[in-house]
Amino acid sequence: MPLSTSSPPWRERMAAAVRRLAEHPTTRRWGPWLGWTAGAFVVGYLFAALVLFPPRPRREVVTTPDLRGLPEAVARRRALAAGLEYVRERLLPHPSVRAGVVLAHTPQPGEEVPPGTPVRSLVSAGPQPETIPDVRRLPQVRAWSLLDRLGFRVRFVGAHDPLTPFGRVLDVRPTPGTRLPMGRTVELVVSLGPRVVAVPNVVGLPLDSARARLGDLGLATVVERVVDPARAGLVVGQRPPPGASVSEGRGVTLVVGTAASASIPADSPALPPTAPTDTTPATPTHPPTIPPSHR
Repeated sequence: MPLSTSSPPWRERMAAAVRRLAEHPTTRRWGPWLGWTAGAFVVGYLFAALVLFPPRPRREVVTTPDLRGLPEAVARRRALAAGLEYVRERLLPHPSVRAGVVLAHTPQPGEEVPPGTPVRSLVSAGPQPETIPDVRRLPQVRAWSLLDRLGFRVRFVGAHDPLTPFGRVLDVRPTPGTRLPMGRTVELVVSLGPRVVAVPNVVGLPLDSARARLGDLGLATVVERVVDPARAGLVVGQRPPPGASVSEGRGVTLVVGTAASASIPADSPALPPTAPTDTTPATPTHPPTIPPSHR
């Protein structure tokens, strides 16, 4: 059976509809105007897009490399290799970073900038020598604050002292006026106040032996004499009693027997020898507890 060469029915119907639309009086009257309107719209759009509001050319940018922690010579080479300039803004003393190392820079690492943008850097000048101030007799918190502000590390050593209030600085090592690089350690000897000691039992001892024993503990003696021929020259009583806790430098009253009641001499208080200053290491590298309002 031969194949049909005729077009499908739907194509014939579409072609007939197009012919009827083209032959319609309205289409013949408005067709040219519609064409001119569409053409004018296209021309106006192209004029606005290409002439009035042309697209901006894509700006070339480079990424700022991270130069922190690098010696200046290396930092300069990396900046130039990235298409940027390198400028040293200024030198800053630093207690722990050696001289010539980049501390910070702008633009920030990773920031995109146009080629040729200068990278301005802050460079370490290294530890600079500072003069140790005289902070003796100051409270330890105040002394620590002054030294910390100058870039020094501070180590505390405690020492008992009966004449200096607790927490006051007794001594500074090295001595005030010494010049040290920033970051070095200054040792402060801080008063722990007077030691608290237990009063020993000296009843029955000769007066000189009792005085020596109390003096070794940093205690003074006050002597009262009573008639007691059987125990003449010996301590027959004491105040405070044995075992009592007293501060270093306090006086202990010794009641001493004497052979006769006539003209009992009045002994002056015997002061102990200068008590040796014993040092006990305190927290070595950490500052004291600072109240919240401090720094």
